[in-house]
Amino acid sequence: MKNIPLDDELKEIEALCLEENGPVFATDTGIDGVIMMVPEYFENLLMKMYETREISRGLDDVRNGRVVPLKEAMSILSGEYGF
Repeated sequence: MKNIPLDDELKEIEALCLEENGPVFATDTGIDGVIMMVPEYFENLLMKMYETREISRGLDDVRNGRVVPLKEAMSILSGEYGF
């Protein structure tokens, strides 16, 4: 990843990102060119993507029968870990 210093124009875009609390799309004749966002927004976006993926995996497990009833799971955990 490359880091570049913020010049005056980029500082204005950074301020817009903070003000909007979201990404800013820089376009050239209406075609998206660059998306800028503050690190906190990017980290939250990545977390949401991770959570969505994990939920999707869990739902796939349910659809494909890779689950056990709660009582059975608790019995297994109790036997293995003394819960």
